[in-house]
Amino acid sequence: MFLLFVYWSSVFFFFPIEINVNLSELSCLWIQALEYLGKSRGIQRARELAAKHANLAAAAIDSLPETDDEEVRKSRRALVDLTQRVITRNK
Repeated sequence: MFLLFVYWSSVFFFFPIEINVNLSELSCLWIQALEYLGKSRGIQRARELAAKHANLAAAAIDSLPETDDEEVRKSRRALVDLTQRVITRNK
């Protein structure tokens, strides 16, 4: 038995499968794995969790004490922008 690694939408999924499968069986298992991912809402839940943590990170940055230093303000804005870019990017 070995693990089939599936990388989908920036998330790794692992499925145990028998090592003595031929290509047609592997293809069938691949389809079953994708169907399982769709039914489990795993990808959607991963996206929701990523958005939650990105929003928490942005809120933490915004809660830092205000500063008059322009470089610090630019850096903070870039970090907040990065949190949104990570969750809205398209490959």
